[in-house]
Amino acid sequence: MNRKEREILDLATGKIRLTEKEIKRREEHSLMQKKEKRDKLLLVASSVLALVLIMSGIVWFNARQEAFKIANEGFPSQVPMPSKAEINEMKNEWLVLETTMGDITMELNPDAAPRTARSIRQLAKDGFYDGVIFHRVINDFMIQTGGFTSTEPKDPGFDFRDEINPNALGLSQEAIQQNVTAGYKYNNKLPSIKLEYGVLAMANAGPNTNGSQFFIITQKDGTSWLEGKHTGFGKVVQGMEVAEKIQNAPRDEQDKPLEDIIIKTAKIVPKQP
Repeated sequence: MNRKEREILDLATGKIRLTEKEIKRREEHSLMQKKEKRDKLLLVASSVLALVLIMSGIVWFNARQEAFKIANEGFPSQVPMPSKAEINEMKNEWLVLETTMGDITMELNPDAAPRTARSIRQLAKDGFYDGVIFHRVINDFMIQTGGFTSTEPKDPGFDFRDEINPNALGLSQEAIQQNVTAGYKYNNKLPSIKLEYGVLAMANAGPNTNGSQFFIITQKDGTSWLEGKHTGFGKVVQGMEVAEKIQNAPRDEQDKPLEDIIIKTAKIVPKQP
């Protein structure tokens, strides 16, 4: 039996009687030991919790960075995601093309294709489309613009990824897989619009090669065979008769009008009642 055990026994059997002061001292010592033990446990628990929070924060940050990287992949700095304020502005604006054959008023759709709509809007505000011609027109199909003036090609200096949700367009899984294999990158969160009569869609040279060129669909039944391959970003609200007049213009073997049809200016205006 060690000393401490003997002392406990002697206290229990009454061989040792403690004074009130000694009893109080021992109680305080016992409370202090319990407090120290509790503090150690709290310190360990706090350290574990802090470590868990730090690890969770690292995981969350990395996941956020990866999501940001994926969301921005294929979009250069010239084609950022529009702010909420810009989206609200676009929803209250029209883009008017004043052409040598009449005016075409269009409504951009930043919900269906936010980056695309913002990019076209910015190019128009920068005067990019002023003096540009309709370089490809096909009767009962579409009229295309945004890549040439009367004398030379015109390019914005960047290209960007498609903004298409194939599920919203009703594409089959087989068609989606074929397009993905071909290089298309889809965004299933977008409420994409179908390529119907009067819709504005981006022209391209294949997957993720959007720039400044777009076309207005003049096919009455739409262009279902292009679904999933061209980003729809708006529609004509006034002036489809002008678009139809342009599509009927005499053209050469490359579908370029024999006489230039020019966008005199493209301007952003407030929506009219």
